[in-house]
Amino acid sequence: MSKKDMKYLQQFNAINLKYLKQQQLDIEQIIKLKDEMLQHGFLDIYSYYMDILCDFYLLTGDVDEFCVYMNELLETGKKTGGFPLIYALLHQGFDAWWHQNDIGKGIEFFEDAQKTYISTGLNDPMTFLSIMQCLGAISCMIGDYKTAYHCFTKALSCKLPAIYNFKKSATYKWLGKIECDHHNLKQAIYYLKKSIEILKKHNQNTTICDAMNSLGDIYNQLKNYDEAFIVLSEAKELASKCNLPAVLADVYNNLGIGYNETGEYQRAEEHFRKSLEHRENQEHTLKYAMVLQNLALTFENMKKYNQAEKFYIQALDSSENCEYPPFTVRVLCNFGRLCLVQKRYTDALKYFQKAEKLIETVDDSDMILMTYEHLIIYYLDKEDYKTATKYLCLHKDKAFKVYEQRLKESVEFQQIKYGEVGR
Repeated sequence: MSKKDMKYLQQFNAINLKYLKQQQLDIEQIIKLKDEMLQHGFLDIYSYYMDILCDFYLLTGDVDEFCVYMNELLETGKKTGGFPLIYALLHQGFDAWWHQNDIGKGIEFFEDAQKTYISTGLNDPMTFLSIMQCLGAISCMIGDYKTAYHCFTKALSCKLPAIYNFKKSATYKWLGKIECDHHNLKQAIYYLKKSIEILKKHNQNTTICDAMNSLGDIYNQLKNYDEAFIVLSEAKELASKCNLPAVLADVYNNLGIGYNETGEYQRAEEHFRKSLEHRENQEHTLKYAMVLQNLALTFENMKKYNQAEKFYIQALDSSENCEYPPFTVRVLCNFGRLCLVQKRYTDALKYFQKAEKLIETVDDSDMILMTYEHLIIYYLDKEDYKTATKYLCLHKDKAFKVYEQRLKESVEFQQIKYGEVGR
């Protein structure tokens, strides 16, 4: 390596070290240096600088600037191939997945990045790790756990310089999500703790908040609220320090859930309202609707039915606008239950029947069972035992099919997990 090459590499490592330690970056300097690297033909270092710029604007939520550098990287990649093209394809995949909500297109871009990496004969563990994590994560989102496990196993096998080992934390976090999806919550905790351990070691405060929030959510599901409060309180402190409003909104929501479940309703209300405050201008998103429903449930627990109804109406409006029918079914069932508690039978039946009509178009077994359960309770309360029996039979048949399907999925998942498929 020439002295000039060494100088450029040392210069990049100094800036990248600041980025990895999440210290303030001189963006103008990075823009100047990436142009200089391109001019001198250092395509790998140019690509790394562009990757930092794209990541920076992705994390800060500046989609316009993200697209500017993503498109520049793509134009360069079309001319040069290699590193610039691979990183451009990866960022195009994120743009399709996160901003355009087109997972299919995202998969295509990630697969093209993998093909380009193989065809150009590159041997760069950092780039390979990024490709495997992207493919694994998006495969997980569509339920292709065989591909996800294959990619994550390859990602963990990458030999990286010690300073970059924190990048493997994302793999452990996604493995935790897979275990959580299959109701293996204790194994999910193991992977999330592994991810957090790595992030703490490398002082990755920005990334650690999200992992800690996920861990707190699982503790809530296990009803281990003491552990949940410890983890989520630390996540709240870090997210506030790092100025991460989106993560803070999630943390406040999970804290609110814990307080609601432990009967501390006023503290629950306080945390849910703070969650909404941190989701300004997000009124038609699913997460916003979820917090509104959590507020409604809290007021219902406090027997403040008028306020509960107000938030159920808002949650219903928000959920219908974000077009996610399974959650709309949940809100309708809970709203109907509120009416039933007040003996408002006409209103209760109206919401239950809306939910029943909606489940005809929803492939969500839990919501179908939930709807039948509420209709059974409604007709029992009305002493219409014939209709109640009808829904009881529907519930029984569906529950048995769900049990068989989940048993089959569980066996297939264990085969994938322990490498028995395809042997």
